[in-house]
Amino acid sequence: MAVHKLFFFLAIPVIALLLSGLIFKARIVDYIEDVHPRFQLLLVVAAFSLMLILPLFVPGFIGSGPLSELITTQILEYLRFIGILIVLFVVSLLYLIMKKKKTFGEWFILISLIGFTPFFYVANYGKWFFLSLAFIMIGIGLMNIIYIFLKRSDKSLFVVLSVIIISGLLFSSYFQFINYLENTDDRYMDEETYQVSSWMKGSINNNESAFAGERFFGIRVLSIAEVPMLSGQGFNDISYGFVDPDSLEITRVHSVFSPSFYLYDPYKEANSSSSWKLWAIQTTSFTTPNSYAQRIIKHYGFTYFVDNLRYPNTFSRSIQATESKLYDSGSINVWMLSELP
Repeated sequence: MAVHKLFFFLAIPVIALLLSGLIFKARIVDYIEDVHPRFQLLLVVAAFSLMLILPLFVPGFIGSGPLSELITTQILEYLRFIGILIVLFVVSLLYLIMKKKKTFGEWFILISLIGFTPFFYVANYGKWFFLSLAFIMIGIGLMNIIYIFLKRSDKSLFVVLSVIIISGLLFSSYFQFINYLENTDDRYMDEETYQVSSWMKGSINNNESAFAGERFFGIRVLSIAEVPMLSGQGFNDISYGFVDPDSLEITRVHSVFSPSFYLYDPYKEANSSSSWKLWAIQTTSFTTPNSYAQRIIKHYGFTYFVDNLRYPNTFSRSIQATESKLYDSGSINVWMLSELP
Protein backbone atom coordinates (compact mmCIF):
# COMPACT_ATOMS: atom_id res chain seq x y z
CA MET A 1 0.00 0.00 0.00
CA ALA A 2 1.58 3.23 -1.14
CA VAL A 3 2.19 5.77 1.60
CA HIS A 4 1.56 8.76 -0.67
CA LYS A 5 -2.00 7.57 -1.33
CA LEU A 6 -2.88 7.07 2.32
CA PHE A 7 -1.39 10.42 3.23
CA PHE A 8 -4.00 12.37 1.26
CA PHE A 9 -6.84 10.65 3.12
CA LEU A 10 -5.64 12.31 6.34
CA ALA A 11 -7.04 15.58 4.98
CA ILE A 12 -10.57 14.34 5.69
CA PRO A 13 -10.27 13.88 9.49
CA VAL A 14 -8.30 17.15 9.68
CA ILE A 15 -11.12 19.01 7.91
CA ALA A 16 -13.67 17.21 10.09
CA LEU A 17 -11.74 18.33 13.18
CA LEU A 18 -11.74 21.95 12.01
CA LEU A 19 -15.46 21.88 11.12
CA SER A 20 -16.33 20.32 14.48
CA GLY A 21 -14.39 23.04 16.25
CA LEU A 22 -16.13 25.71 14.13
CA ILE A 23 -19.56 24.32 14.98
CA PHE A 24 -18.87 24.75 18.70
CA LYS A 25 -16.80 27.92 18.49
CA ALA A 26 -19.31 29.83 16.37
CA ARG A 27 -22.28 28.52 18.36
CA ILE A 28 -23.65 26.87 15.20
CA VAL A 29 -24.45 23.86 17.35
CA ASP A 30 -27.17 25.87 19.12
CA TYR A 31 -29.00 26.48 15.85
CA ILE A 32 -28.65 22.85 14.80
CA GLU A 33 -30.08 21.60 18.08
CA ASP A 34 -33.20 23.70 17.52
CA VAL A 35 -33.94 21.84 14.27
CA HIS A 36 -36.49 19.01 14.49
CA PRO A 37 -34.76 15.56 14.74
CA ARG A 38 -36.54 14.29 11.62
CA PHE A 39 -35.30 17.28 9.65
CA GLN A 40 -31.81 16.66 10.99
CA LEU A 41 -32.07 13.08 9.76
CA LEU A 42 -33.21 14.29 6.34
CA LEU A 43 -30.30 16.73 6.10
CA VAL A 44 -27.69 14.11 7.04
CA VAL A 45 -29.17 11.51 4.65
CA ALA A 46 -29.11 14.17 1.91
CA ALA A 47 -25.45 14.90 2.73
CA PHE A 48 -24.50 11.20 2.59
CA SER A 49 -26.42 10.76 -0.69
CA LEU A 50 -24.80 13.82 -2.26
CA MET A 51 -21.31 12.66 -1.31
CA LEU A 52 -22.09 9.15 -2.55
CA ILE A 53 -23.12 10.26 -6.05
CA LEU A 54 -20.49 13.01 -6.31
CA PRO A 55 -17.76 10.66 -7.64
CA LEU A 56 -20.05 9.67 -10.52
CA PHE A 57 -19.59 13.15 -11.98
CA VAL A 58 -15.84 13.43 -11.38
CA PRO A 59 -13.76 11.90 -14.23
CA GLY A 60 -11.14 9.41 -13.09
CA PHE A 61 -12.54 9.02 -9.57
CA ILE A 62 -14.13 5.63 -10.19
CA GLY A 63 -12.25 2.74 -11.77
CA SER A 64 -13.24 0.96 -14.96
CA GLY A 65 -16.03 -1.60 -15.18
CA PRO A 66 -19.80 -1.58 -14.72
CA LEU A 67 -20.89 0.63 -11.81
CA SER A 68 -23.34 -1.99 -10.50
CA GLU A 69 -20.56 -4.58 -10.22
CA LEU A 70 -18.29 -2.07 -8.48
CA ILE A 71 -20.95 -1.17 -5.91
CA THR A 72 -21.79 -4.84 -5.29
CA THR A 73 -18.11 -5.68 -4.83
CA GLN A 74 -17.62 -2.84 -2.37
CA ILE A 75 -20.69 -3.75 -0.31
CA LEU A 76 -19.50 -7.37 -0.08
CA GLU A 77 -16.01 -6.13 0.83
CA TYR A 78 -17.30 -4.08 3.77
CA LEU A 79 -19.60 -6.92 4.87
CA ARG A 80 -16.62 -9.26 4.79
CA PHE A 81 -14.76 -7.09 7.28
CA ILE A 82 -17.62 -5.92 9.50
CA GLY A 83 -19.92 -8.97 9.33
CA ILE A 84 -23.26 -9.00 11.10
CA LEU A 85 -22.08 -6.14 13.31
CA ILE A 86 -23.09 -3.94 10.36
CA VAL A 87 -26.50 -3.85 12.08
CA LEU A 88 -24.94 -2.11 15.09
CA PHE A 89 -23.21 0.32 12.75
CA VAL A 90 -26.48 1.36 11.09
CA VAL A 91 -28.36 1.64 14.40
CA SER A 92 -25.53 3.66 15.98
CA LEU A 93 -25.41 5.98 12.98
CA LEU A 94 -29.14 6.69 13.29
CA TYR A 95 -28.70 7.19 17.04
CA LEU A 96 -25.86 9.65 16.48
CA ILE A 97 -27.85 11.62 13.89
CA MET A 98 -30.97 11.83 16.06
CA LYS A 99 -29.16 12.49 19.33
CA LYS A 100 -29.57 15.91 20.89
CA LYS A 101 -26.62 17.80 22.35
CA LYS A 102 -23.93 15.94 20.46
CA THR A 103 -20.44 16.19 21.87
CA PHE A 104 -17.42 17.48 19.95
CA GLY A 105 -16.24 13.90 19.37
CA GLU A 106 -19.63 12.81 18.03
CA TRP A 107 -19.70 15.70 15.54
CA PHE A 108 -16.17 14.78 14.48
CA ILE A 109 -17.17 11.14 13.80
CA LEU A 110 -20.32 12.14 11.92
CA ILE A 111 -18.55 14.70 9.71
CA SER A 112 -15.68 12.26 9.06
CA LEU A 113 -18.13 9.59 7.93
CA ILE A 114 -19.76 12.03 5.52
CA GLY A 115 -16.33 13.08 4.25
CA PHE A 116 -15.22 9.52 3.58
CA THR A 117 -18.43 8.58 1.75
CA PRO A 118 -17.12 9.56 -1.75
CA PHE A 119 -14.24 7.14 -1.25
CA PHE A 120 -16.65 4.24 -0.87
CA TYR A 121 -15.71 3.32 -4.45
CA VAL A 122 -11.94 3.30 -3.79
CA ALA A 123 -11.38 -0.36 -2.98
CA ASN A 124 -7.71 -0.33 -1.98
CA TYR A 125 -7.45 2.68 0.31
CA GLY A 126 -10.75 4.23 1.36
CA LYS A 127 -11.88 1.21 3.33
CA TRP A 128 -9.07 1.39 5.89
CA PHE A 129 -10.22 4.79 7.15
CA PHE A 130 -13.93 4.10 6.76
CA LEU A 131 -13.65 0.81 8.65
CA SER A 132 -11.91 2.54 11.55
CA LEU A 133 -14.87 4.88 11.93
CA ALA A 134 -17.31 1.99 11.43
CA PHE A 135 -15.81 0.10 14.37
CA ILE A 136 -16.04 3.22 16.52
CA MET A 137 -19.74 3.34 15.66
CA ILE A 138 -20.08 -0.34 16.57
CA GLY A 139 -18.41 0.44 19.88
CA ILE A 140 -20.99 3.17 20.51
CA GLY A 141 -23.73 0.61 19.83
CA LEU A 142 -22.19 -1.88 22.27
CA MET A 143 -21.87 0.81 24.95
CA ASN A 144 -25.56 1.66 24.52
CA ILE A 145 -26.46 -1.99 24.95
CA ILE A 146 -24.38 -2.15 28.14
CA TYR A 147 -26.05 1.02 29.45
CA ILE A 148 -29.55 -0.40 28.83
CA PHE A 149 -28.80 -3.69 30.59
CA LEU A 150 -27.09 -1.98 33.53
CA LYS A 151 -30.04 0.37 33.92
CA ARG A 152 -32.38 -2.62 34.13
CA SER A 153 -29.99 -4.58 36.38
CA ASP A 154 -30.27 -7.42 33.89
CA LYS A 155 -27.78 -10.21 34.64
CA SER A 156 -27.87 -11.55 31.08
CA LEU A 157 -25.63 -8.70 29.88
CA PHE A 158 -22.54 -10.90 29.65
CA VAL A 159 -24.37 -13.54 27.63
CA VAL A 160 -25.82 -10.99 25.18
CA LEU A 161 -22.48 -9.25 24.62
CA SER A 162 -20.71 -12.59 24.20
CA VAL A 163 -23.23 -13.76 21.59
CA ILE A 164 -22.98 -10.47 19.63
CA ILE A 165 -19.17 -10.32 19.63
CA ILE A 166 -18.60 -14.05 18.96
CA SER A 167 -21.20 -14.05 16.17
CA GLY A 168 -19.45 -11.11 14.53
CA LEU A 169 -16.05 -12.79 14.84
CA LEU A 170 -17.31 -16.10 13.45
CA PHE A 171 -18.97 -14.39 10.48
CA SER A 172 -15.91 -12.32 9.58
CA SER A 173 -13.50 -15.23 10.19
CA TYR A 174 -15.46 -17.45 7.86
CA PHE A 175 -15.53 -14.96 5.00
CA GLN A 176 -11.94 -13.84 5.58
CA PHE A 177 -10.29 -17.25 5.76
CA ILE A 178 -12.39 -20.44 5.88
CA ASN A 179 -14.35 -19.52 2.76
CA TYR A 180 -11.06 -19.29 0.84
CA LEU A 181 -9.37 -22.47 2.03
CA GLU A 182 -9.40 -23.89 -1.51
CA ASN A 183 -7.18 -20.95 -2.55
CA THR A 184 -4.81 -20.91 0.42
CA ASP A 185 -1.75 -20.62 -1.86
CA ASP A 186 -2.89 -17.14 -2.74
CA ARG A 187 -3.25 -16.05 0.88
CA TYR A 188 -0.10 -17.15 2.70
CA MET A 189 3.23 -18.91 2.22
CA ASP A 190 2.89 -22.69 2.15
CA GLU A 191 5.33 -25.04 3.87
CA GLU A 192 7.16 -26.09 0.71
CA THR A 193 7.84 -22.48 -0.26
CA TYR A 194 9.19 -21.78 3.22
CA GLN A 195 11.41 -24.87 3.10
CA VAL A 196 12.97 -24.05 -0.27
CA SER A 197 13.46 -20.42 0.82
CA SER A 198 15.24 -21.56 3.99
CA TRP A 199 17.39 -23.96 1.98
CA MET A 200 18.41 -21.17 -0.41
CA LYS A 201 19.24 -18.89 2.51
CA GLY A 202 21.69 -21.43 3.90
CA SER A 203 23.07 -22.80 0.61
CA ILE A 204 23.39 -19.89 -1.82
CA ASN A 205 25.86 -17.04 -1.44
CA ASN A 206 24.74 -13.43 -1.50
CA ASN A 207 27.01 -12.72 -4.46
CA GLU A 208 24.95 -15.12 -6.61
CA SER A 209 21.51 -14.40 -8.03
CA ALA A 210 18.31 -16.19 -9.05
CA PHE A 211 14.81 -15.78 -10.43
CA ALA A 212 11.58 -17.76 -10.17
CA GLY A 213 9.10 -19.15 -12.66
CA GLU A 214 6.19 -17.16 -11.21
CA ARG A 215 6.30 -13.57 -10.01
CA PHE A 216 4.41 -13.72 -6.69
CA PHE A 217 5.94 -17.08 -5.79
CA GLY A 218 9.36 -15.51 -6.37
CA ILE A 219 8.54 -12.53 -4.12
CA ARG A 220 7.65 -14.92 -1.28
CA VAL A 221 10.88 -16.87 -1.76
CA LEU A 222 12.86 -13.61 -1.80
CA SER A 223 11.36 -12.54 1.55
CA ILE A 224 12.96 -15.54 3.31
CA ALA A 225 15.92 -16.57 1.13
CA GLU A 226 17.66 -13.17 1.22
CA VAL A 227 19.27 -14.05 -2.10
CA PRO A 228 19.33 -11.42 -4.88
CA MET A 229 16.35 -12.33 -7.08
CA LEU A 230 14.71 -10.70 -10.08
CA SER A 231 11.20 -10.25 -8.69
CA GLY A 232 9.52 -8.01 -11.24
CA GLN A 233 8.93 -5.38 -8.54
CA GLY A 234 10.75 -2.14 -9.21
CA PHE A 235 11.92 -1.28 -5.70
CA ASN A 236 13.26 -4.80 -5.05
CA ASP A 237 15.05 -4.99 -8.38
CA ILE A 238 16.60 -1.54 -7.95
CA SER A 239 17.85 -2.56 -4.48
CA TYR A 240 19.57 -5.67 -5.85
CA GLY A 241 21.06 -3.89 -8.86
CA PHE A 242 18.93 -5.45 -11.58
CA VAL A 243 17.66 -2.01 -12.53
CA ASP A 244 19.92 1.03 -12.86
CA PRO A 245 18.07 3.94 -11.22
CA ASP A 246 20.01 6.40 -13.41
CA SER A 247 18.60 4.79 -16.55
CA LEU A 248 14.96 5.05 -15.46
CA GLU A 249 12.73 7.33 -17.49
CA ILE A 250 9.84 8.46 -15.30
CA THR A 251 6.85 10.22 -16.78
CA ARG A 252 3.80 11.71 -15.08
CA VAL A 253 0.58 10.14 -16.32
CA HIS A 254 -1.94 12.18 -14.30
CA SER A 255 -2.28 15.90 -13.64
CA VAL A 256 -2.16 17.12 -10.04
CA PHE A 257 -5.65 18.52 -10.66
CA SER A 258 -7.03 15.08 -11.50
CA PRO A 259 -8.39 12.70 -8.80
CA SER A 260 -6.40 9.92 -10.50
CA PHE A 261 -3.17 11.61 -9.36
CA TYR A 262 -4.13 10.92 -5.74
CA LEU A 263 -5.98 7.62 -6.16
CA TYR A 264 -3.64 5.80 -8.56
CA ASP A 265 0.04 5.86 -9.47
CA PRO A 266 0.78 9.41 -10.67
CA TYR A 267 4.01 8.32 -12.38
CA LYS A 268 5.14 5.35 -14.42
CA GLU A 269 8.37 4.01 -15.87
CA ALA A 270 8.51 4.84 -19.56
CA ASN A 271 11.34 2.50 -20.55
CA SER A 272 11.62 -1.28 -20.15
CA SER A 273 10.70 -2.48 -16.66
CA SER A 274 12.02 -5.43 -14.65
CA SER A 275 8.58 -7.08 -14.75
CA TRP A 276 8.87 -7.25 -18.53
CA LYS A 277 12.32 -8.85 -18.27
CA LEU A 278 10.98 -11.53 -15.93
CA TRP A 279 8.05 -12.17 -18.27
CA ALA A 280 10.44 -12.39 -21.25
CA ILE A 281 12.47 -15.10 -19.49
CA GLN A 282 9.40 -17.09 -18.48
CA THR A 283 7.91 -17.09 -21.98
CA THR A 284 11.01 -18.12 -23.94
CA SER A 285 13.12 -21.26 -23.95
CA PHE A 286 16.56 -21.49 -22.44
CA THR A 287 17.69 -24.00 -25.06
CA THR A 288 16.75 -21.75 -28.00
CA PRO A 289 19.88 -19.94 -29.24
CA ASN A 290 19.90 -16.18 -28.59
CA SER A 291 16.44 -16.25 -26.97
CA TYR A 292 15.35 -13.53 -24.56
CA ALA A 293 15.94 -16.00 -21.74
CA GLN A 294 19.54 -16.66 -22.74
CA ARG A 295 20.33 -12.99 -23.33
CA ILE A 296 18.85 -11.73 -20.03
CA ILE A 297 20.39 -14.56 -17.97
CA LYS A 298 23.78 -13.90 -19.53
CA HIS A 299 23.47 -10.13 -19.04
CA TYR A 300 22.69 -10.37 -15.31
CA GLY A 301 24.65 -13.53 -14.59
CA PHE A 302 21.78 -15.44 -13.00
CA THR A 303 23.00 -18.72 -11.52
CA TYR A 304 19.81 -20.29 -10.12
CA PHE A 305 16.23 -20.83 -11.23
CA VAL A 306 13.46 -21.62 -8.72
CA ASP A 307 10.75 -23.64 -10.45
CA ASN A 308 7.29 -24.11 -8.93
CA LEU A 309 5.69 -26.93 -10.92
CA ARG A 310 2.24 -25.54 -10.15
CA TYR A 311 3.04 -22.61 -12.47
CA PRO A 312 4.53 -24.17 -15.62
CA ASN A 313 5.79 -21.96 -18.45
CA THR A 314 7.99 -22.17 -21.53
CA PHE A 315 11.23 -21.61 -19.63
CA SER A 316 10.48 -24.13 -16.88
CA ARG A 317 9.62 -26.83 -19.42
CA SER A 318 12.91 -26.25 -21.25
CA ILE A 319 14.86 -26.49 -17.97
CA GLN A 320 13.30 -29.83 -16.98
CA ALA A 321 15.10 -31.57 -19.82
CA THR A 322 18.47 -30.86 -18.19
CA GLU A 323 20.18 -32.52 -15.24
CA SER A 324 21.25 -29.57 -13.10
CA LYS A 325 18.70 -29.95 -10.36
CA LEU A 326 20.02 -29.07 -6.89
CA TYR A 327 16.82 -29.19 -4.89
CA ASP A 328 13.60 -31.19 -5.32
CA SER A 329 10.66 -31.13 -2.91
CA GLY A 330 8.18 -32.73 -5.28
CA SER A 331 6.53 -29.55 -6.53
CA ILE A 332 9.42 -27.05 -6.23
CA ASN A 333 12.82 -27.44 -7.86
CA VAL A 334 15.99 -25.34 -7.81
CA TRP A 335 18.19 -25.52 -10.92
CA MET A 336 21.80 -24.36 -11.24
CA LEU A 337 21.99 -22.43 -14.50
CA SER A 338 25.76 -22.29 -14.60
CA GLU A 339 25.90 -26.05 -15.28
CA LEU A 340 23.47 -25.96 -18.19
CA PRO A 341 24.83 -26.57 -21.68
